[in-house]
Amino acid sequence: FRLSTPMGLGRNLLLGVCALCALPSALGLVTYKEKIPNGNAVMEGGSLWPGVGHTSRNGSGPRNQFGIDFAAAGRTWTVSFCNMDSDGDGRSNGEELGDPGCVWQVGATPARTTDITHPGIKNTWASSPVPDKSPSPSPSPSPS
Repeated sequence: FRLSTPMGLGRNLLLGVCALCALPSALGLVTYKEKIPNGNAVMEGGSLWPGVGHTSRNGSGPRNQFGIDFAAAGRTWTVSFCNMDSDGDGRSNGEELGDPGCVWQVGATPARTTDITHPGIKNTWASSPVPDKSPSPSPSPSPS
């Protein structure tokens, strides 16, 4: 007795199984983006960069330093992780992602939702200097 199957059924079944196996990693990426402020709005080179923690725009392959630091922080937005400058460009992760005060919590709207930059790719800031977090010195009295 021999079962006959329509041509391509085995291939379609295999493709379906592969798609289901890839689903958890794709869902994980969305989950991680929700754990950082403006995770869905990170820009680089004039376009969105969905794979914020990876060297590849789409989130596959090796992690960049931001992704490494995020994993080390337990994949949680902490004050310490927010204050880090993962890419070494002179701006903290929080400044780049719109949470300069490091007060953002999951589900809340960050302090800033525009001009979001990539915290894992070093940028130059010629037109927008890094804000100084220390208070301005008081002027010295002038001698009379």
